[in-house]
Amino acid sequence: MAKKTTKNSLGRVGRVEREQHYNRILQIVTISVIAVVVLVTLVGFVLNTWVYPNQPILTVDGEEIPTSMFEKRVKLERDRLLNEYSLYYSLYSNSTDATLQQQYQYFMSQVQYQMQTEVVGQSVANQLIDEEFIMREANSRGIEVTDQEVTDYMHFLFGYFPDGEPEPTPTMEMLPTSTLSATQLAMITPTPEVTPTPTVVEETNSEEDTAAEATPTTAAPEETPMTQEEYQTSLQAYIDRVGEYGVDEAFLRDLIRRQLYRDKLNEDIAKGVLPQREEVWARHILVETEEEAQDILDQLNEGADWGELAAEYSTDTSNAPNGGDLGWFAHGDMVTPFEDAAFAGEVGEIVGPVQTDFGYHLIQIVGHEMRPVGGTDFDALVTTALTEVLNTYKENGDVVFADNWEARIPTKPSIPLATGQ
Repeated sequence: MAKKTTKNSLGRVGRVEREQHYNRILQIVTISVIAVVVLVTLVGFVLNTWVYPNQPILTVDGEEIPTSMFEKRVKLERDRLLNEYSLYYSLYSNSTDATLQQQYQYFMSQVQYQMQTEVVGQSVANQLIDEEFIMREANSRGIEVTDQEVTDYMHFLFGYFPDGEPEPTPTMEMLPTSTLSATQLAMITPTPEVTPTPTVVEETNSEEDTAAEATPTTAAPEETPMTQEEYQTSLQAYIDRVGEYGVDEAFLRDLIRRQLYRDKLNEDIAKGVLPQREEVWARHILVETEEEAQDILDQLNEGADWGELAAEYSTDTSNAPNGGDLGWFAHGDMVTPFEDAAFAGEVGEIVGPVQTDFGYHLIQIVGHEMRPVGGTDFDALVTTALTEVLNTYKENGDVVFADNWEARIPTKPSIPLATGQ
């Protein structure tokens, strides 16, 4: 009996030792896994906090653009887009007009697309590339931006006029759509809170009205001027709001300086742009099939009246009653196949049938000449001239992105899930 008891005791001791051994192995494995997770987390934190921000995310002709600048610009752009989305969401939520609601939903979907990580990242990268070439071209033309000009423009953005109401200038009248889109809109229009039950906002009656509400205007100073103390308070409030993105006053001044370079370069380019553009005046008859178009063309060749045939056959009901008259139009106003045919035709000639996504067109060329332009049409010519300058730099320049640059695109701020759905 004693031997049997001893044997059982030794067996129990062996099992205990094995369990302790397994437990030690399990503890070692657990500690190792935790250590690996901590190490990976620490490495990621170090990379994202100290290494990546100081590394160039792209290089433009040897000029390095640090990741930190890119990240701040993306966050500001996302902030601006969120502000725009919030406005449309508020208008949509408080509208009872189905047509308007559909328009607001369309606008919101466009903003959602622009806020996609790859889209907003590429957009900001393109802005930074353009800015480098803009400043290079501006410097080659002897254009400079002083610290005082930056300060004055900051005053203007916040509605602070220490020297009285300013005289309008081309720079002040311009509402930029690149760099300043991340500053001016955010400064002048605080980001409204997006909630399922937003504050009631007066409805607009058209898409143009909606766009007008979404875009701040350069209104004249109020009757009660802003004091310097109020200006400092407004400036600090804005910096406090975007401080989470790493934006401070120095960064803000750099943004404005870049925008002023663009504005001044635009003004200089405008001096060499003729206020005229090539335009065509045409009429058209639109039908569904090529056979129909050919039959109408045959009738025209036999002497049939264009206006009568347009009124009878054209599916473009917006102008069929007046002979399909499209008036004068410039390059870019029509779909490409139609435009190419119209600009290639001779005055008095009937061109076609020309196929587009709308059907088959017969095009009568009524006029073709260089016509004077002004206002926004002239601004478009200046923008085109600037784009050509930038394209020349891009074709001859060297732009290099970091291998993992897409991974550094910030994803915040983002649209709240409840409203994004």
